[in-house]
Amino acid sequence: MSSESLLVLHLAGSWGGAERTTANLLERMPRRFDRVVLAAPAFMAERIASGWDAHADTTGLGLAVWFSTPSALFADARRVAAVIDRERPDVVLGMMHYSAAVAALALRLCRHRARLVASFRGPAWEYYRRYERGTPSGRLMYLATTLTGWLASRVVVPSTGVGDELVRRFRVPRRKVAVVPNGIDVEAVERLVAEAPERPVPAALDGRPLVCIASRLVYEKNPALMIDLMTRVCAVGDAGFVVLGDGPEREGMERALRDMGLAERAAFLGHVGNVYPYLARSAVFVHTCEFEGFGYSVLEAMAAGVPVVATDCPYGPREIITHPDQGCLVPPGDAAALADAVLALLADPARAAVLRSEGRRRAGELTIGRAVDGLIAALRRVG
Repeated sequence: MSSESLLVLHLAGSWGGAERTTANLLERMPRRFDRVVLAAPAFMAERIASGWDAHADTTGLGLAVWFSTPSALFADARRVAAVIDRERPDVVLGMMHYSAAVAALALRLCRHRARLVASFRGPAWEYYRRYERGTPSGRLMYLATTLTGWLASRVVVPSTGVGDELVRRFRVPRRKVAVVPNGIDVEAVERLVAEAPERPVPAALDGRPLVCIASRLVYEKNPALMIDLMTRVCAVGDAGFVVLGDGPEREGMERALRDMGLAERAAFLGHVGNVYPYLARSAVFVHTCEFEGFGYSVLEAMAAGVPVVATDCPYGPREIITHPDQGCLVPPGDAAALADAVLALLADPARAAVLRSEGRRRAGELTIGRAVDGLIAALRRVG
């Protein structure tokens, strides 16, 4: 494979779990390719320190990050086709649904011929049925994802649930699907935990057991459930909340807590580059999402030794937490069950200690090396 070149296309608007997956691949990938091109916005190239030989900056190309109209998709594909013709890779890896669909179409429009690997990081059907079923953009996403699965030589997913969804809902041939769970560097986590936090936790939370939430504050992460959880826990216990992450729902969440007189019980610290000093101070980590491709924040918390309470949503958390001693899984959308599980852990240090130990051990099984090896194996089987 050393005589081949790879182009990684990742059209991203912000930094999250999928972007970390791309960084892990590039920074830790053995030199299996003669040349690696990162086709991505400038902010990604700045954050990914190594592993690529050339950066095809997509910042000025006006590319979207999600489906809107067929004409917009074709326009983006034509721009990416020009990049592919210029870089002439042997393999194109499209990270996320939109990038993969753009790459699939671009490879039909460009003069150069290359093989496509599509990396679908989340459950497109769960998103479609909740938010875009019957809409023009939803129908386009459904059609494009289906066609991409058929056109790709290989489809990589982070969980068995996402793979099963692709086969069942999008008719992707099962023989093409490779399940490669995300991984984490536990030794690096131990170093990052010791770093000073970027922003201080407010003094009003001093002395309180802290419950940590780390998430983009967008509607699919269920901010209403976060607020309901905070209300229930604060009504019974003395806990405070640290919320890491930003997004369009943040202002409404802060306003809701002010209206209920709970503003001093929650600190919204925005996006931080290193979440681990905050996780290390926390008594419990909470995951509230309606659906997940994997749930990288759950793995981060477990690696930091924080007891996890997570929604048993489609599909990732149940594949990370495989035993009750590794973490608590509660029904999705059930604020009462979520609050009960948090309060139970705050009241039971012995039980929390078991989850800390077993969660850290489980995180040690899901290593970055294992994840990168799995993705490299999928790329090597392209044909």
